[in-house]
Amino acid sequence: MTRDEILAMEPGWELDALVDDVVMGMETYDHTGKKVPYYEKRYSTDISVAWEVVDHLKHYHFELVRHEGIWTAAFDDGKKSYYHRSNTESEAICKAALLAILAESEVRLNENPRPTPDAPSEKGDRGGEAQPG
Repeated sequence: MTRDEILAMEPGWELDALVDDVVMGMETYDHTGKKVPYYEKRYSTDISVAWEVVDHLKHYHFELVRHEGIWTAAFDDGKKSYYHRSNTESEAICKAALLAILAESEVRLNENPRPTPDAPSEKGDRGGEAQPG
């Protein structure tokens, strides 16, 4: 999933399922063995549940700030800060966490690249990241 696709998602069960799978590492399967989204936890709409995401990502420095009615959540790995601004703290936490995990996954792939002939590289503005300083 791309950064733009994550940012375009509305709070709700699809975002909750993505957070559960990608950030929390939960995978749920139906009776046939097919992977299905598990969205019992309302990460993107319930702040008490969103705090579980923060607790899970304790290897990041976390900040949550409200300014003029807008919430900004940021996860900082010491090199970059991954943030999202939203009207709700739960959405801000979920999307910032997904951006951090997405970047972490890209770093692992870049360290151990898989050969993909003729695959274009994706470079450009990463938005949602800030260099410390």
